[in-house]
Amino acid sequence: MEKRRTGWSESDRQAIQEQLSRILASPQFALSDRRQRFLRYLLDETLAGHGPQLKGYTIGLEVLGKAPSFDPNIDPAVRVEAGRLRDKLREFYEGAGREDPIHIELPKGSYALEVHIRGERSKPEAARPVDLTRIAGERLEAGKSAAAQASSHRTETPSLAVLPFVNRSSEPDQEYFADGLTDNLITDLSKVSGLFVIARHTSFAYKATQRPLAEISRDIGVRYLVEGSVRRSREHIRVSASLVDPLSDHCLWADRYDRDASDVFGVQDELSRSIVEALRVRLTPLETDRLGYTGTGSAEAHDAVLRGLEHFWKYTESSCTEAERHFRRAVECDPHYAAAHAWLARTCLFQFSMNWASDLEAALETGVGHARR
Repeated sequence: MEKRRTGWSESDRQAIQEQLSRILASPQFALSDRRQRFLRYLLDETLAGHGPQLKGYTIGLEVLGKAPSFDPNIDPAVRVEAGRLRDKLREFYEGAGREDPIHIELPKGSYALEVHIRGERSKPEAARPVDLTRIAGERLEAGKSAAAQASSHRTETPSLAVLPFVNRSSEPDQEYFADGLTDNLITDLSKVSGLFVIARHTSFAYKATQRPLAEISRDIGVRYLVEGSVRRSREHIRVSASLVDPLSDHCLWADRYDRDASDVFGVQDELSRSIVEALRVRLTPLETDRLGYTGTGSAEAHDAVLRGLEHFWKYTESSCTEAERHFRRAVECDPHYAAAHAWLARTCLFQFSMNWASDLEAALETGVGHARR
């Protein structure tokens, strides 16, 4: 019997992640970083239950690195890459993956993956993952050289995920600040060429989770995890953070920062640099200069962007309207704040693409205008 559904048990999820690793190591995927990112992103979103909401615009920005002015109706890059991904998956399953117990497909006209799991009829709820490592060794020997090179490169690069920082403030409305600090830390560490950092959408899938860190590390496929908490008042902030290796249950680094509320930039900079130093990653001169740089000296503008992001990531019409208001406020506070212009552009263009703006022409013009700033 074959299971094709949107809910998976823990054993199913583990088997799916193992299958993903096998696919990414295949000749069809091993030498294409873009194709690997695309497949991993779609699978993460599908497993998180967000498959039906996937849009070409979001994929263009998150996976292909497109500018906020990207219009999927004009630029076919996402559709073209999706077609290539679909072909390569079919090619994989027509060859080495023919007998695999888990089949991952990308249907035409959709960005939501379909995952098919073969199970025993007598036990329909139990996924029966086989020893995929053994099968990979037996069937990929001929194409193993290229895949091994790609795998070796990934192994040498420290991989980590920044889990959402916990809001310890007495006011629940400070959640945006904890999430924003997490966002900024992910962005900063992603600038370091010597690190492999898991994207925001995957990290935030574990927000408020009680699962053991070793399980999270295994599910995401990273060696290290960063976790922390934030306590903020009108005049004071306290940030506690740690870098752990869940497999060895070893804490590589931990610290606590008690600062004036106005020194949020300094805390973010120290967090990023401390993690890089703990992992013994060498920075290039350019990375040294830009690590921890937020792009503004205005705490008010920075705070407005954080508030806007809290609403933007909800991806609803009303939340995008609220996000736009905060991003406009950030631009007013600091007209030279590039991130504020970029997020305002992305929000307006997203509203345009979703037909949420009352004046579509104005939304498009505003989005493109701020994207060019």
